[in-house]
Amino acid sequence: MNSKSLEQLNKSLQRYFRVGIAGFFALFLLIMVGFFGTIYQSYSNFNWSQSVMIARDKVMYYDEVLTMSARMTAFTGDIQWLQRYDEFDKKLEDELNLIHILSPNFISEQEAFKTEEANRMLVQMERNAMLLATKNRRQEGTKILFSKEYENYKSIYSIGIQQFQNQVISFIDQKNHLLLMQFALIFLGVIGLFLCSIILWQRIFHNLSVFQNHLILGEQERESQNVQLILLGEIAAGIAHDINSPLAVIHGHALLLEQQLVEPEYKTRVAKIARATNHALSIVKNLRDLSRKEQEGEEEWVAFSTIVEDSLTFSEKRLKDNGVHIIQRSFAFGLKILCRPTPIKQVMINLIQNSSDAIKHLEPNQKWIRIEALAHRDHVLIAVVDSGKTPSPEVQSRLFETQFTTKVKGQGTGLGLALSRKLVVAMKGDLYLDTDSPNTRFVIELPQNKT
Repeated sequence: MNSKSLEQLNKSLQRYFRVGIAGFFALFLLIMVGFFGTIYQSYSNFNWSQSVMIARDKVMYYDEVLTMSARMTAFTGDIQWLQRYDEFDKKLEDELNLIHILSPNFISEQEAFKTEEANRMLVQMERNAMLLATKNRRQEGTKILFSKEYENYKSIYSIGIQQFQNQVISFIDQKNHLLLMQFALIFLGVIGLFLCSIILWQRIFHNLSVFQNHLILGEQERESQNVQLILLGEIAAGIAHDINSPLAVIHGHALLLEQQLVEPEYKTRVAKIARATNHALSIVKNLRDLSRKEQEGEEEWVAFSTIVEDSLTFSEKRLKDNGVHIIQRSFAFGLKILCRPTPIKQVMINLIQNSSDAIKHLEPNQKWIRIEALAHRDHVLIAVVDSGKTPSPEVQSRLFETQFTTKVKGQGTGLGLALSRKLVVAMKGDLYLDTDSPNTRFVIELPQNKT
């Protein structure tokens, strides 16, 4: 899997995680609101039903007290019973008002009117009976309280109270049924939340496992490439070592022949052989240098022009094939830098060859590379600039990622810039892209104070 696919998988994993967390807490909050709302509603219903039932019991009790007080007043003519009647009549009226406030629509208006009318007639008859008793006409008062008319109003009033009680009980049963339904829905919601969480977290862990497996495979692939590069370096070092001696012999004899020959034609040809073998020896030397591990060697002061010449020599064929030319070498004559020569050459070669590949599609007169260097008191800035445009922000953010490459498949490993930065950082420096430059410009910054 390439880096783009890994990035997409990583984004997908992050999206699943964010959605999972947000969804879980949203559902959890919704269920908790419903749960505590139902608890509050259940508590409120319980308090309401208790208040209504207590008020109903008081009404029935006060009604019996009033009936008894009225009859005792009629029997005895004792004024204390009349006072007791007045006291409980006020209490009964208060409780009836409370019932109307707590449950105004439990019985129909017609039934409510009949009950209230019966209560009004009962009070009127009871007060008439007590008034007669206070005038020593107790027999007439007693007759009123035991009359069929009184008993009829008493029955109507009792039936109204009983209907109210039945309506209250029915209403409480309905409320309890609704509460049970709400608790059942909440329970189902909890089960649904649990199942959704399991499914979502399984998906997250599956993607995480896939992501980790691909990271491991990517790491193994990078290790394999590193091993291949090391083997390639060892092979190159072996080849360079094997051909170095024969080349040195040919070069030495060519120089001797050049000194001994007199005829200009042969002398010129031998001189060409000497220059060619010298060039070949230079390439072999670079191969041997580049095959060394970057950790080997101490920092030393090196002529920057030597590093540039060796890097260009190694990249000569690539530059020629791509039709790229060096238009300017912008650095001071005799400039020396403090570095480990082999790693810095590897970085320079990589930057030069990357630039060459990046601009090979341009018009012939637009293919150029410029090498710059500027020394400061405590650091030196080395830049490789080419005629290409500065990469897009999306590419800039990933330039130094391992296995990221803008080259077509098969032409880039994605290791060059990542390894180059590693080499520069090992020298306590930095490698970065100059985003302010109109052209592609990579900068190597190296410290110049030897500690």
